[in-house]
Order: sequence, then structure tokens, then C-alpha cells
Amino acid sequence: MLDIPDLLKFFGQAFKNVNCTISSKGSGDNERSNNSVNIFNLMVETLTMIANRLLNHDPQSTELFFLEYGVQELCYVMADNVLKLSEMSVLLYCFVQGTNNSHLRVLKKLAEKLGTHL
Repeated sequence: MLDIPDLLKFFGQAFKNVNCTISSKGSGDNERSNNSVNIFNLMVETLTMIANRLLNHDPQSTELFFLEYGVQELCYVMADNVLKLSEMSVLLYCFVQGTNNSHLRVLKKLAEKLGTHL
């Protein structure tokens, strides 16, 4: 659990540096390599999967660490690049429980962080 801040910082930097319009096509001759994959969407899916597993393992600590460290990393990327906003917005709620109070805590933290950023 103590690695969550480092993980979120890593993904925050990666989201900041990746171009959301770039796609990658695999190499080789198989059917799967003929499909192009958007790298940004793949990163979002990966972090979503990690968030869901962490949340299933320890919901309270995951939510606490995300509200303290993750919201800031993600909201600055979303505020700086509108093209990344719609895909990344799902990440704000993957790390918290599905309750009204948890969602309100995310919204309050977003308002706090964006209020100081703007």
C-alpha cells in the first residue's frame, strides 16, 4: 500500500507525456498484431485494473492514499489537456468505494486542488 503514491506519480508523469492520439500497431504476422491500439487508452485501462484490484484488497487505505496523492496527479493532467479529460475522468472513481460519501470526497478534493492550481 505504501507504494501507491509512487505508482500514481509514475502514471501522472506518463499521462502528462503521452500523446493521446498516437496508436501502436503490433509486429508480427498474427491476427492480433494487425489491430492498432491507442497507447493512452491502454494506460487508462491498466491503471483502472490496478485500482480495482487495490480497492478489492483494502478499500479504506486505497481511498485514503488516492485522495491524498492521486487526485492531484490526475487532475493537473486533465486540467492541462482537455483531450485527455474524458478518458481519464473514469480514473477519479476507480480508486474509491461506490458510495455517495466517497464520491463527494473526490469532488471536494478536486475542487480544493483545482482551486489552488488555477
